[in-house]
Amino acid sequence: MKRILTLVFSFTFMLATFENATAQMSPGLFAKKKPLPSTRGKASVKELGKEIHTAMQTGDTERLMIFMPSEAELKEVKKNKLTPEPTKELVETVNVGQLENSFKQDLANVQNQLAADSIMPELATFSTATGHRPKIPNVIPVTITLLDKQQRPVAFTFEALKIDKRFFLFRNLQVKREMQAVNMEPARP
Repeated sequence: MKRILTLVFSFTFMLATFENATAQMSPGLFAKKKPLPSTRGKASVKELGKEIHTAMQTGDTERLMIFMPSEAELKEVKKNKLTPEPTKELVETVNVGQLENSFKQDLANVQNQLAADSIMPELATFSTATGHRPKIPNVIPVTITLLDKQQRPVAFTFEALKIDKRFFLFRNLQVKREMQAVNMEPARP
């Protein structure tokens, strides 16, 4: 009886050691491989707005380039049978290099306009980011609102491109100017 218990214990110990050794040599050998989550783009327009705000605060605008669509992502939009025709037509007119250069230029223009208006983005706080109804499917107009140090709102607009439930910086970043009421009374002599 002792001998049988010793054999069973030894066999169990050897089996556990063997399994541990094979798991260390080739992790995931028998495990199913899951696709990695997409780290490109953002899950919402609010997250994209926060990224723009952070880049403007830190001065690190290069980090925004990972939130722009890649050449492969744009090709996927063009090839996808479910992509609406107006979106395909728009995407076919752009390339990644033009998008990046244009967005960098737009960002520089926004920063210059803010400086001209004595608004410092590094002191502004993020308030809201709102997506609006698109005129072209999957090209979402977004409005970002920041509050300056006197708590005055400053708004930006840009278009985000939605690809597979992810939002990407696309084009037309600019400061949103509020329409001021015009005095329509006739001038008096």
